[in-house]
Amino acid sequence: MGDQKTQKIYTLDVRGEYYTVLTMRLAEKIREVEVGAVLKIISDDLSILDEIRKWCDENSHKLVGHFIQEDVITIYIQKAN
Repeated sequence: MGDQKTQKIYTLDVRGEYYTVLTMRLAEKIREVEVGAVLKIISDDLSILDEIRKWCDENSHKLVGHFIQEDVITIYIQKAN
């Protein structure tokens, strides 16, 4: 078997919440995440992707991917610092 790192993925489920609540919860949750680890955000507000992208840029984190399935968006960000 090759060298593979197991990366912990943290989850923040904000379905049913508006963006202003999301940013508050996101700021709180990111403090729990280890540097280099991934935070998975689950939301039913499909319009949050651009806001999360801006938030990542402003806070030096990396948006590593997203997908939409049945009116739920899942966004993955990697904590930079």
